[in-house]
Amino acid sequence: MANLQRSALLVIDMQNDFMHPEGACAKMGFPDAGSPVVPAIKKLLDVARARKIPVVWINANYSQDLVGPAFGAKMAVFPQPVCTSEWGRTITEQLQPEEGETQVEKTCYNGFHQTGLAAELRAHDVDTVVVTGILSSVCVESTARAAVFDGFHTVIAEDAVGDAPEETSTFLKRFDTFFGQVQMAENICSQWSA
Repeated sequence: MANLQRSALLVIDMQNDFMHPEGACAKMGFPDAGSPVVPAIKKLLDVARARKIPVVWINANYSQDLVGPAFGAKMAVFPQPVCTSEWGRTITEQLQPEEGETQVEKTCYNGFHQTGLAAELRAHDVDTVVVTGILSSVCVESTARAAVFDGFHTVIAEDAVGDAPEETSTFLKRFDTFFGQVQMAENICSQWSA
């Protein structure tokens, strides 16, 4: 069962290329799914930091020399390179990591794949992760499923994950049914503060 007293907060892909009006996704016509969830993420960050809950920033780096061949071939189909420049990979100005918070670089949609994320969490005695970020149906879902399969109880912060509304709704229902839990940020914050 999820134990929020032994949890970490994961913040996924809140980066310029996904959110900024000049970012790769905006140039391809994708709406900014991140800005609407920033207030809920900020609320979670404030409480997590106050309660000394570990915060982990999971950031995409999809540079062709780092990604695997199949994923690289798929990324090459996009009309704009995504998260390949330093600016594009930079965390949005709307949110900022604090000193001592872990940053994990992922080279595919799954934040656990060939990263030190699981070991980092275990080193902090974490058995539950609270997942936030974008896109619900892509990197959030890939990372959340991987967390479960890696042995971590997983809670999705419902109002702190972004995507097209129908995509988020479908993801949340599927995740709550088959993988873990879905809770509002306020409820998570209350449990951290208890």
